[in-house]
Amino acid sequence: MKENNGIPYIANIKGDEKQVVIILHGFDSSKDSPTAKMMLEELPKVGIGAIAFDIPGHGENPVPRSELRVGGCLVALEAMEELVGELAPQAEISYFGSSFGAYIVLNALALRPELERKAFLRSAAINMPYLDFEEYEEAPAEFITEMQEAFDLMWNFGHSKSKFKMIHGTLDEDIAYRVAEFFSQKFGIEFITIENGDHRLSGEGMPERVLKEATEFFLR
Repeated sequence: MKENNGIPYIANIKGDEKQVVIILHGFDSSKDSPTAKMMLEELPKVGIGAIAFDIPGHGENPVPRSELRVGGCLVALEAMEELVGELAPQAEISYFGSSFGAYIVLNALALRPELERKAFLRSAAINMPYLDFEEYEEAPAEFITEMQEAFDLMWNFGHSKSKFKMIHGTLDEDIAYRVAEFFSQKFGIEFITIENGDHRLSGEGMPERVLKEATEFFLR
C-alpha cells in the first residue's frame, strides 16, 4: 500500500500505458475488495494500468466515517486523477465504479460534462441518497442530507461527453434493478443485465462476466 495526500492506494501501473482505470469500491468496502483486486490484476494483462484507493471513511483512509461527505470523496478522486497524471503521463483516465463508487464517478462526471472519459458502472447505487443506512456502519446524517440536497443523480445527471456502460443483476438486494434500468434508459447508457445476479454479482461466472464486459468496454 502507498499513500498520496494521505489517501491509501494500490497501483499496477508501469508508466507507459495509454489508459489507466481508477477503481472505486462500494460503501463499507475498500481498495482490497475482491472486485478491485480482480481488476488490478487483470487489466494490466491487456495493457491497461489500474489503481484503487480507499474512499474517505473506508478502509485505511484516515478520514473517520463521521466526516464522510460526497464532496470529500470527489476531492479524493481528483487527487487520484492527478496521481495518475504523474505515474502515467500519456494515459487517458477511465473509471470502474462499484455501487457507491459508481455513484461517486457519475457525480464527478456530472460536474465536469466536458470531459470525454469512459466509466464502467457495476451495480451502480443510482438511488444512494435514499437507501436504508441502518444496516451499514454508521453513516452521518450530514452525509445523507448532502446527497439528497446536492447529489441526487436523477436530477443532477445530464448531458456528458463521457461514455458509460452499466451492469446490474435482476436480484440486486440493495439497488433495485428497475431503478438502474430506468436510469440507463433515461440517459441513453449501455446496459447489461445479469439474470439472477445479486448486488455483488457473486454468482457462478458473474465476476468473470463483469471482467469481460469491462475489459471490452475499456479496449474500445
